[in-house]
Amino acid sequence: MDDNPAESTPKNMAEPSSPAPVAPLDPISERLRSLQLETKERRGGGGIRWGRLLTLLLLIGLGVGGYFGWEQYQKDLVAKAPSLEGIKFGERAGSGILLEVGGYVVPRTKVQISPQGAGMIVSLPIEEGQKVKKGDLLCKLDDSAAQAELLRAQATLVQQQASLDQLVNGPLPEEFLKAKASVESAGAQFELTRLEFERVSKLRDSNGISQSDYQKSEAAFINAQQQKIIAELNLKIIEKGTRPEQIAAAKAMVEQAKGAIKSSQVNLNNSSMFAPFDGVILEKNAQQGELILPTTVIKSLCVLAEMGNLEAEVDIQEREVGRVKVGHPCQVIPDAYPDRVYKAELARVQPQVNRQRGVVPAKVRIIEPDDLLLADMNCRVQFLRRADSTEKVTPTVPSRAISTQDNASVVYILDGNFARQRKVAVGKTITDEVEIVDGLKQGEVVILAGEKPLVDGQNVKVEVLDEKKGAQAQP
Repeated sequence: MDDNPAESTPKNMAEPSSPAPVAPLDPISERLRSLQLETKERRGGGGIRWGRLLTLLLLIGLGVGGYFGWEQYQKDLVAKAPSLEGIKFGERAGSGILLEVGGYVVPRTKVQISPQGAGMIVSLPIEEGQKVKKGDLLCKLDDSAAQAELLRAQATLVQQQASLDQLVNGPLPEEFLKAKASVESAGAQFELTRLEFERVSKLRDSNGISQSDYQKSEAAFINAQQQKIIAELNLKIIEKGTRPEQIAAAKAMVEQAKGAIKSSQVNLNNSSMFAPFDGVILEKNAQQGELILPTTVIKSLCVLAEMGNLEAEVDIQEREVGRVKVGHPCQVIPDAYPDRVYKAELARVQPQVNRQRGVVPAKVRIIEPDDLLLADMNCRVQFLRRADSTEKVTPTVPSRAISTQDNASVVYILDGNFARQRKVAVGKTITDEVEIVDGLKQGEVVILAGEKPLVDGQNVKVEVLDEKKGAQAQP
């Protein structure tokens, strides 16, 4: 074996030639080459590559799952969020309200129909809520006794009138002749008895007649004398006519009889009661067949009200009465129908203050009432601010929108789907409205509290109410 390495080299193996010069790479090729893995990485590093890929996929899956989980969590929060109401600050209708007070809806005219007589109720054709017209029968009592009393009074009047007529007309000619004949007859009888008495007297002097006969003749003479005087006086009375005093007395008896007739007629009329005006029966306090006696204590048979002319009865604080006057524009909102607003105006203010309560009673006329308004219904009366008013308008929020935290007044405003707590400075309270002096901006939605108190950052669903309807500045 030859030790010469050159000779031991196979002939077919060429000697390595010197490396040929390499052309420079363009920038893109250089960047691609930099991304190539080394041979050892291509052959022995596959596990590391797949591990990184799996880790990346796992992270991506966790991110996507977390995102969708967060979205579902947010949806669950929205679904469970309480549904509340809210109002836009500064657009509150209360900004046009000068004063708000509570009151009651009352009829302008309301009367109690009470019995003025006694008797059994034979007809009572009414029920609560029934509409009646003026002159309709409301109640009728048994009037048989009143009718009998009227007939008796009418008969008495006929009798007394006849007596008066007899005195005024004087005696008949036949009565005058009769009186004159009575005078003549009495005169003749007197002459006869006188002559007889003279004869008897002469016989007595001669003792020719008894004492008894003498006395009889004397008595007959005296009686004839008196009858003659009476007949003459009757004739004179007939000749002079009736005395004025007699006529006056007879006339008084006639007027008394007429008064008795009127009294009986009133009692008869009182047995029937009629509607004094068009209205509605508010109360029915008796039943047909019930007996009404003079000793029966009954407030009324029924109560009738004119429901087409309604008012709101309110009490105005003494310190506020100077801000309103008769004719001031108002609106009435019944508690039963808070979405209905009735135009009204201040009709009357009582000229007296209730010293115990410090209020002034007043009546507000409802301009166009309807059948939904009932007597004694609770309502709110808002005295509206006039357009020419110089008083500063301070926006308000409902009092239930305000709570107290650490001795400070706070409200919750809507921020997206969240309730955010905000401290505010409050002014005076007008019924259930509170003035907000500072702390809120125009247009921010103030959340009205629900059954449970709110917390800062709580997820909520809020329906914004339209507060522009209702009170507005009035001319």
